[in-house]
Amino acid sequence: MNWRFEDPWEDSFRLVAQCVDRLTEAESIIADIAHRTEEIADKYQEAIAGKTFARILDGLDNNQIWVHHGSDADQILLQMHLSKTVDPANVPDGDKFSHGFNLSRERLDLIDADVILAHSYDYESVTQSSQLLRDPLFQRLRAAQKGLVFTIPSPYWYLGGAIGIPLVLQDLDTVILPRLANTL
Repeated sequence: MNWRFEDPWEDSFRLVAQCVDRLTEAESIIADIAHRTEEIADKYQEAIAGKTFARILDGLDNNQIWVHHGSDADQILLQMHLSKTVDPANVPDGDKFSHGFNLSRERLDLIDADVILAHSYDYESVTQSSQLLRDPLFQRLRAAQKGLVFTIPSPYWYLGGAIGIPLVLQDLDTVILPRLANTL
């Protein structure tokens, strides 16, 4: 089996579990996470309906912003019926990588989402701040205007898997989606 970054986390988890003869336990964990994902999606159904998200790196590098795609967290957000704002197919090939792409400040309109999740290794928990909020162009985005830009901890939001996904779900249920629901 060849693993790719955009492959479902469940597949790689099953592969590892099979190698260590723990497939039954892995299937139980996968089922628990699927159930929890569905519970949270149902709980915030009204708030989530028709909403979009973008996952980015917190900060500008050479006037570029890094947009993440294809991770385990994306899979969870999509399962909850949130939509991505940026289709990687619409980004020039020179700017694309297997797990994301660069956008210039002038193209911030492509990440004009209802919720922006900004990755950082400087935080251990979700916070409602971002280095990007100081940028006047960034302040024009819907999420920035509604206070729905969250700095998220990269270690588990980016890497995810069976260990990280429960933490992502906890952040969604206790911080991000309640805030989204309060803006209705």
